[in-house]
Amino acid sequence: MRLQAGFSLLSEATKQSILAEQNQMVTRAKASNDPTERLADPDFITSLWERLSRKEKEAAMLFLQKAPQGFLKKRDWDQLTKAGSATWLAALTRLRRLGMIVTVRKLWSEIGYIMPHEVRESLHRVAYADVENSRNDILTKSLSYYIPAGRGIHLDMFALLAHIYNEELLLTKKGTIHARLLPKLTSLLSLQDIHTDRWLQSLLPDAKNHPPYPSQLAFLLDLGMRLGFLESDGSRLSIVRERADSWLALPHAEQVGGLLQAVVDTYLPPEPWLAAVHFELSKDEKAGWNRASELLERLRQSGYALPDDAMQQLCDRWLHPLLGMGYIQLGSDPEGDLYVKWNPIDSHTAHPGWYMEPTGDVLIPSLAPLSLLWELSRFADLSFEGGLVKGTLSMGKIQGVLARGGQESEILQFLQKHCFHPLPPSVQDQLDQWARGAKQIRLEPVICVRTADRRVLAELMELPSLAPFLTERISDTAFLIQPKQEGELLRLLKEYGYQPTGGGVLAPAEPSGQQGAKSQLQSGLFDIRPSWHEYHIENVFPDYKEAIPQLAQIPKLWTQHYQSYHATTLRDLLQRARELELPILIETRDGELEGIVQNVQVENGYWWVTMLVGKKLHRHPIDAIARARILLPQL
Repeated sequence: MRLQAGFSLLSEATKQSILAEQNQMVTRAKASNDPTERLADPDFITSLWERLSRKEKEAAMLFLQKAPQGFLKKRDWDQLTKAGSATWLAALTRLRRLGMIVTVRKLWSEIGYIMPHEVRESLHRVAYADVENSRNDILTKSLSYYIPAGRGIHLDMFALLAHIYNEELLLTKKGTIHARLLPKLTSLLSLQDIHTDRWLQSLLPDAKNHPPYPSQLAFLLDLGMRLGFLESDGSRLSIVRERADSWLALPHAEQVGGLLQAVVDTYLPPEPWLAAVHFELSKDEKAGWNRASELLERLRQSGYALPDDAMQQLCDRWLHPLLGMGYIQLGSDPEGDLYVKWNPIDSHTAHPGWYMEPTGDVLIPSLAPLSLLWELSRFADLSFEGGLVKGTLSMGKIQGVLARGGQESEILQFLQKHCFHPLPPSVQDQLDQWARGAKQIRLEPVICVRTADRRVLAELMELPSLAPFLTERISDTAFLIQPKQEGELLRLLKEYGYQPTGGGVLAPAEPSGQQGAKSQLQSGLFDIRPSWHEYHIENVFPDYKEAIPQLAQIPKLWTQHYQSYHATTLRDLLQRARELELPILIETRDGELEGIVQNVQVENGYWWVTMLVGKKLHRHPIDAIARARILLPQL
């Protein structure tokens, strides 16, 4: 879960309460007044971490190391901690009040807790900032790997969208793509099945959930549907122009980064150690090569639970997919050690333009804006070779544009505007030849208007304001109009008292906000759901008394006064402190001690208490305790 998704469902009052709690912990002059923006700021998380208590840090680490996708059900939390422990509940409540943990509920019954992705990523980097983090600078060595890298998921997604837009993609009666079309679609992608097969098998262990497509194509289609770029009506697969155009118009870094965020949110395996690997690799300062075995060993020593075949799982379930998407590089040294390097996302784009050869081939530099490539794909067939994009002017595409009302001069103007040099004369001659061929037979979309009988059409012809619409009669009861004339004709007919009907009702366009919301709710081909998919955000700012009811059951005398007690009362006090794991302060003949009660037992007729003070165990006879007091968490 992302911060924005969770906090968007909280009321303003709850957000202000979280903001006030944050202000009590951290006072920063430049801090935002939006708690969501604060928690997304790694520097703010660092400041919070420095002010958390030891137990609060331990509670946060549970969500890093033990919680799949940062989610724990309440019963899972109780199993990881000692159920009923007041100190653990106090720590959890503090994190919830700071907004670092979001509360969710399942059908008003079972409660769960989620640490949003941004908080987990920042906490991981803060918590392990002091861990030795070696970087292997071996850029001078030649590293090779047996699996090729992809050109970039953004280019694969572009190629798929452009093909579906330019080529009608009809579906079978079962709602699937025809098998004969799959080789063509797969050839558009640099992503290969060797990148995605085992990854998707681990996410979808049931073979029944696999669509009948190559895994790399199924993944791209699923991602495109989830992002709202693609939609299906059961008979054809088409693109959603509004969503696709919005993505194409983004800067390069936002295009690539947005796809990465979608991939991580949906397809990153749920195990905490794999999320930790991703956090490690994507650090900004990690510009060099990392030995994968050392990375896994650091995580194991830090407390993450890794399987015996962690290296194989890491490659199959995350590194190989990222390699195919172009986000990382992989290499092996002569000793067989695996190295991984994160590819920084370029924040700049090349100057929009291309070079045009006399043959009609177009050479386009890497990092050219995808929006420009999209316009060019209307007139040329594009292909991707490494970082270079090539295009070839297509007679069929250009004649199709001309047949739909396009002008030859507009095409020439577009090609010349973005060409780094004057267009070769041979290209202009070729366009002239294709244009003459397109004008021999021309198909145009029109609307046929039919009347009930010839007398109605005769009445319409007598109305002067309708004369511009009646220039193309095809019979005594019908005439043709251009599509752009439809709205005005309907308005005039209604003014004159006619009630026109259509074979198909033209529904009003939805507001852009509604279209966006509809696309956001689209599902993909895969049945992949987060671990909390049955839970809903609970709009609550936890109160300590409600979250830790055990504290109200402790006699105030035991928590507010540091004094002596009767032996029986003192045993009850110590037992209660042990049950709730609350620290106590005692005075013995050796001085004052503050610690956690581990055991209260009788030996040979005498009662003894064992306490953990720091990292050492201390054992004292209860009769030797002069004064005692239970220390409550600082709330």
